[in-house]
Amino acid sequence: MSSRIVKLLTFFALVALLSYIYVLNPDSVNVHLSRSQIWSAPLALVLITIFSTGVAFTATIAFFVGAQHTYRHWRERRKFQLERDHFDRIVRVREQIASENYDRASAALKRMIDEDNTNIVARLMYAQTLYAMHHLNEAIMVLDEARASFGSNLELPLLAAQIHIERSNYTAALDNLQLVLQSDPENLLALRHARFCSRKLANFDSTLHYSDRLIRLTTPEEGKKIREELAEILISRAKSENSDLNNLLVALDKIRGNFRESDVVLAELGATEKKLGHPENAVKQYARAYSLHPHVEYLAQMASCWLESHDPSKAIASVRGAVMSQSSLSKESVRGRLFFIRLLLHLEEIEGARAEFQKLKTELSQSSLENTGEVKHALTLIEARLLERTDKIEPALDLLLASLIEREGGEGSWLFRNHDQSVASARPGRLTDQPPPRLSTP
Repeated sequence: MSSRIVKLLTFFALVALLSYIYVLNPDSVNVHLSRSQIWSAPLALVLITIFSTGVAFTATIAFFVGAQHTYRHWRERRKFQLERDHFDRIVRVREQIASENYDRASAALKRMIDEDNTNIVARLMYAQTLYAMHHLNEAIMVLDEARASFGSNLELPLLAAQIHIERSNYTAALDNLQLVLQSDPENLLALRHARFCSRKLANFDSTLHYSDRLIRLTTPEEGKKIREELAEILISRAKSENSDLNNLLVALDKIRGNFRESDVVLAELGATEKKLGHPENAVKQYARAYSLHPHVEYLAQMASCWLESHDPSKAIASVRGAVMSQSSLSKESVRGRLFFIRLLLHLEEIEGARAEFQKLKTELSQSSLENTGEVKHALTLIEARLLERTDKIEPALDLLLASLIEREGGEGSWLFRNHDQSVASARPGRLTDQPPPRLSTP
C-alpha cells in the first residue's frame, strides 16, 4: 500500500512540475531534428517528450537486462536440477555396473550424455562400461569425443592408455601416457604403464628413462624391484648387441658396476664364464650371487660347473662353502642345505650326507621352520633316502607311508583306508630272492 501511495505522489508531483513549467513558458521553442527538419512545440511538451523518451529507453534496457538475467537464472536452475537428476541416476547406474548389468548401464549413460553433453562423469563411466563389455573400439571413440571438449582431464588419456594396452596397441598407449606425464610428471600410474609399454616395444632407452624416474619417486621396495628388472633389461640389451661371448663378458662387467647388489647380473656373468669354459670363474660369480640372494638354482649351477669338469670334490666344497656362508636359518638357506645333502647323496657320500642331515635337524628343532610342510616333507624324503642307502627298505617305506598319510589328512584318509594288507604284501622284505630296490633321488 505505501509503495502505491509513493508512486501516486511521485506522478502528481511530476504533473504539477510540468504544469508549472508550461504556465511559466507558454511560448513555443524550436527543436532542430536535423539541418532541414525543425520541430516547434511548447517548451513543456518538449520537456515531456524528452523525459518520456528517456524513460522508454531506460525501460527497454531494463527489460532486456532483466530478461537476460531471468533466462540465465532459468538455465542455471535447469542445469542444477539436471545435475541432481543425473547424480541420482548415476548412483543407480553404478548399482547396475556392480551387478555386471552393462547393457542397461550403458543405455542409461548414453541418455544422460544426450541430455547433457558436458557431463564428463557420464562420458567416463560410459567408456568404462564399454571397456568392461569388451567394446574397445567404441570406448576409444567415446574418449576421443570427450577429449575434444575436456582436453585438460587426465583421466581420459589414462583410461584410453589402459584400453590400448588391452588391445596390445602399445604405441597409441604410450602417446596417451605422454600426454598425462606432460601435465603431471610424477604420476606413478602413468609412469608404470609407460615403462611397461616401452618394454613391450623393446625401446631400451625409453624403458631406462621411465625406470629411472620411477626409482626416484616410488617406495624403496618397489625401487629395488625396478632396479632388478632394469638389470635384466640391460642384460637383454647386452646379449642382443654382443654375439661374441668375450665382448658380452665385458659388457656384463660394466653393468655390474652400476648394479653391485644384483644377483641377476652376477648369475649372468657366471653363465657366460661357464660357456667360455672357465668353471672356476663361473663358480665365483654364482657364489657371489648366492650370497646376495640364496636361490638353489645358483647352487645347482655351481655343482654343474665342477661336475661337468669331472671334479666332484670341488663341487662339494664350493656348495658347502656357499651354504655355510648363510649365518642364519631362513626358508631359502634351508633349501640350500637340503640341496647340499641331496648332492652328497647323489655323489654317494652317504656318511657326509647323514652328518649334514643330523646337523640340520638339530638346528631346525630350535627354530619354527621345522614345522612347515615343505621342510617336513623334504626331511622325510631325505631320511627315507638315507635308510634306503643302508638297505633299510622297510623302515624307509614306513616313513614315506606315514608322511603320505599325514599329508592326505590323517590315518583315517580314504586313500589309505583298508589297505594295510595290500601295503604289507607290497613291501620288498617279502621278496627275498631279489635285491632291494633303490629309491629315486628326491
